[in-house]
Amino acid sequence: MIVKPKKTFELTDLEFIRSEVNLLVFPFFAITTKGLRRRLETEFRAVAEREGERVEILWNVSANPKYGYPGLFDRQVHRAVEQIITEILRGKGQVENPIPLGSLYSLCERMGRKQYGGREYRAIKRALERIAATSIKSEGTFYHKGEQHWVSEVFHLYDAVVFQGKGMQDGKVADTNYLYLSDLYLQSFNSFYVKPLDCHYQQSLRRPIASRLYEILGVKFYGVRNHRQAEVCFRYSTLAQLLPVEQYQYLSHARKQLDPGHQELVATGFLESYEWREARDDGDWLIIYRPGERARDEIRRAQAERRLTNGAQEALPPIDEEFEAEPAKQTTAAAELVLEEDEAEDEALVAELVQLKVSESTARELVKRSDASAIREWIEAIDYSRAQDNA
Repeated sequence: MIVKPKKTFELTDLEFIRSEVNLLVFPFFAITTKGLRRRLETEFRAVAEREGERVEILWNVSANPKYGYPGLFDRQVHRAVEQIITEILRGKGQVENPIPLGSLYSLCERMGRKQYGGREYRAIKRALERIAATSIKSEGTFYHKGEQHWVSEVFHLYDAVVFQGKGMQDGKVADTNYLYLSDLYLQSFNSFYVKPLDCHYQQSLRRPIASRLYEILGVKFYGVRNHRQAEVCFRYSTLAQLLPVEQYQYLSHARKQLDPGHQELVATGFLESYEWREARDDGDWLIIYRPGERARDEIRRAQAERRLTNGAQEALPPIDEEFEAEPAKQTTAAAELVLEEDEAEDEALVAELVQLKVSESTARELVKRSDASAIREWIEAIDYSRAQDNA
């Protein structure tokens, strides 16, 4: 079954934060309160191909029983922290410990909380401590972009939290609230292994599954080069681990579990459509996702930001193919029609570039290697420039 939106949505002035990719893809925060008090760990296991060999990989999140497992409120606090980190990155180009968090009141404001007071402040402090006390074990899952290798070690996101009036690591008394990121997590931000994320849109999503799918699919869509044919496909069994949610045996139960979130993403324009199909080999199910106008607009805005920062933020690599299913094959007629439409659009772009005095060989190379929407943005922008040489 294919579900499509009834209307399109226009976006205005999105404010992105830079969210670390590993923590968008792999599960850390629980997305349901059911059983949260008894929960102590989340685990993702898969088989991946590395350097020509198939290896078992592991992502395990273990909570400290004294503080409990991080949930949705903790994720809101973490998003406020990422907002602060984003501001530092934009201003200084890198992040250094300790990170000043400001007052607990200002964190409430960043989280969009309408109530302020001792209860909210205590909850935020507890959330910061809970995240700091939670450990992650990576066996070939956390990608270190700076050193370009997969990490196998145990680490924390936050090494320490120091509240106002308490002693700092240098012996001084904290004049505000401070956070120390772990070296591994800090280096990931400074290597720009991040993806722009619209925290306001995420906060507007009513269903936790929709909110979590926005994180995972956002990374996948961002990694697709040709967005005219963008389509990503996950096995239900894999997605259940990544969300994380209970994996059901029957399709009717799985659809009842995920489709309300799917429908919210379609209704808000992030997905154009989604489709369930039965896997041919092992009784699993495939879910095919196609990006909507909101997702495409986020990609365009992210590309524009990358150009403004002189390309410091590279296009993200896709999630390991072993985590996904192969995209469903189109019929021959449909595939030929898409190919003809794409070729016609490519030729039109080449012709427009040639009119701007770009050589035909260069124009064809640009069209081959660049996203069509980005080329059109530059063609439109050149009319407003005072360039001596449009080419």
